[in-house]
Amino acid sequence: MNLYEWLQTAIGNEEGAAEVYERIAQKSAPDIASIARVFKAEELSHAERISVIVNGIKESDLALSTDMPNEAAIKTKNERLSDDELNFMNRKELFLFALKGEKESIELYSELEKLFGKGSKERELFGKLAAEEKNHMFFVLQQLHEL
Repeated sequence: MNLYEWLQTAIGNEEGAAEVYERIAQKSAPDIASIARVFKAEELSHAERISVIVNGIKESDLALSTDMPNEAAIKTKNERLSDDELNFMNRKELFLFALKGEKESIELYSELEKLFGKGSKERELFGKLAAEEKNHMFFVLQQLHEL
């Protein structure tokens, strides 16, 4: 898998996570729906920002480490949640679901950051995305602590 292909997968993962959050919002109480839609907006923002890099890279031959495709596959599991699983999601389950995704994204974006040279816009973007995911993770942990 080359970098272009992996970035396409990353965009798909972000968009897929956004779809899951929207499904959660549609099937949840208003307070949970509101939180889920905030998470959805964040995921879509990440997809848009990665798209800018994809448009600049086109079909780069930069090879990825063998671990990257396996790491990318982890996040795609979020898309497979059944409607039954989403119907019974309470605040704690929502935050635990979000926490798992944030942790996976931190790992992925940290690995992608290492692929680019210091000072490059790509390295800066993936560093920012990893930092944002860390902030999201801390927010989610705080919410879980307050439950």
